[in-house]
Amino acid sequence: DISHVCPNVETLLLKRRVILGRASALNLLAGLSLAGFSKLRVFSSGTGPGDVSAATLLSLPPSIEVVSEWGVRMISANGEELVDFFRTHKRLKRIVLYYHRDDASGDAAVIFPTIAEECPLLRSIKLCTVHGVFSMAGIERLEHIKSLAIKLKDELTSEQMIAICIRNPRIRRLD
Repeated sequence: DISHVCPNVETLLLKRRVILGRASALNLLAGLSLAGFSKLRVFSSGTGPGDVSAATLLSLPPSIEVVSEWGVRMISANGEELVDFFRTHKRLKRIVLYYHRDDASGDAAVIFPTIAEECPLLRSIKLCTVHGVFSMAGIERLEHIKSLAIKLKDELTSEQMIAICIRNPRIRRLD
């Protein structure tokens, strides 16, 4: 485990061509655990979205502040792993997440109430999904957001957009 050799790592940038040798080898990240990096603040795949398992996502230590430019392939029936991720990573400041679930059936993940309650430092959110697996329920509860980019099957209602703008007067980007 590399975390025992390099316990003070704060930024982990995984590049396909350097670490994995070929793009299709990103599936190797499925077994990667990052729990040992207790000081890790920034995690990125560095070369654009790559497949990362739900277990790897959930293994990020609570110290994580930035998760960017990567994708996660979560095979779950209800998206509860994603809710758990936000529940256990309270120091998040920025996240770029390309969420994919092989099974698009089942309930949509209701993540926004959890983000509003558990991630008070989060200022920048970009969420994209192939399937409509996020529920927009509770999105109007987000506060202190400066950038919100959501590319989902469902659209924000006018009421939700107004509530977001009222609660987030410093918002600079709303996609």
